[in-house]
Amino acid sequence: MVEGMNAVRRRASGRTTTSRVRRFFTKRNSILGGLAALIIVFGLLFASAPTAQAYSTAVISEFISTGGGGGIARADCNQGTSGEVIYSFEAERTWALTHFRANCADLNASGTAINTWRRQLGPYGAERNVNTYGVGRCDEEPGFNKVVIGAKVHKDSGGYVIGIEVKCGTLPSGSYYSTKPVLGLTSANTQDIDCPANQVAVGLYVAHGGILDKFGLRCGRVSGADQSSISITSTTGTFGSTVSLTTSGGSSTGAVTYTVTSAGTAGCSVSGS
Repeated sequence: MVEGMNAVRRRASGRTTTSRVRRFFTKRNSILGGLAALIIVFGLLFASAPTAQAYSTAVISEFISTGGGGGIARADCNQGTSGEVIYSFEAERTWALTHFRANCADLNASGTAINTWRRQLGPYGAERNVNTYGVGRCDEEPGFNKVVIGAKVHKDSGGYVIGIEVKCGTLPSGSYYSTKPVLGLTSANTQDIDCPANQVAVGLYVAHGGILDKFGLRCGRVSGADQSSISITSTTGTFGSTVSLTTSGGSSTGAVTYTVTSAGTAGCSVSGS
């Protein structure tokens, strides 16, 4: 009788131990499943972090040389999302700068290099079918990432423009790179017409009659192009607890928002940050 009861106790104890082990593994698997879901959420957030954005251009400022005469005229490259910038100038004649105009190009998707060339009509109306002389082809520099950011204007004694020495800068910020040979005539009487820091030439601002009298530029930023990568830095946490999401990188002061991006992360949610 005693041996029979002891055998029953041993079997009961064995069932109790097995039950505890099962509960332990069930609880452990639940925790690991929760951690896996948490890791998936952070992985998705990290994978969806934005890098460079599509660029846009807009006129912000304009400058024109002093002296001379003529009637004021403006002519802009295409503006807005995926807009254009000036990469060179042309004139019908070099000794008088007649039919002066700018050449524009759109940029690659990140706004960091010239992508497609397109002639932009200047302030003189329709183009003429004549030979022209280019000046300051900033796109000739290696990398195709240089555009017009200013010019040294050569003037006669009355202040009228007789020559343009274009200045090139790197995209998208317009950092100074080089100057090009003078289109037209040189003079000791010069004036610098430069876009401000972090701007490039996106339009013409001139005065003219039959020839170019004053030279100027309309300038703007290639915005969005310099958006640096942004990534999630809060990549670990305790199961069952909230985690405050943090990031590093990015550009400017825009707000960061978060979202769960997959149905496979059931049980996970984002509230604010």
